[in-house]
Amino acid sequence: MLLSRDRPPDDLRYVRSVTEGGFVIGAERHTGSLLVGTRGVDPWPCDFTRDPPEWARDALLSLEGELLIVGTGARLHFLPHPLHLALLERFAGAEVMTTVAACRTYDVLAMEGRRVVAALARLEPHSNPHGG
Repeated sequence: MLLSRDRPPDDLRYVRSVTEGGFVIGAERHTGSLLVGTRGVDPWPCDFTRDPPEWARDALLSLEGELLIVGTGARLHFLPHPLHLALLERFAGAEVMTTVAACRTYDVLAMEGRRVVAALARLEPHSNPHGG
C-alpha cells in the first residue's frame, strides 16, 4: 500500500509503503518487523500476538523520542497492561494501532517535526490490512 506521493525532507525517515512482510522507508526496503527511531531503522523480530520477551520490552523503552507509535500488524492487538503502563511512563504518548495506521500516523507526526518513534510489526502474508 503506497502511503504518500509527497517528497519528505531528505533527513526524514518516512514510511513510503507497507506490504506483506516489509516496508519502504525513505529509499530503502526493509523486511520483517522494525523499530524506527531517531537514530535509524533496526530489525525487531517481535510481534504483538503474545507477551513480548524482556529484551523486546527493553528495546521499546530505550527508544529516544517523545511519542511512541506501535503497529501491531494487520489486526489490532492490545499490549499487556504492565507493558502499556511502562510505555506511558516513558513516553509523553504511546499509541497502539494496526501497522498501516501506525505508518500513516508516524509519517504525519514526523512531518510535523515531532520526536516520534515507532515499533512496527510486519503484515503477515495473506493478511488484509483493511480488515476484510
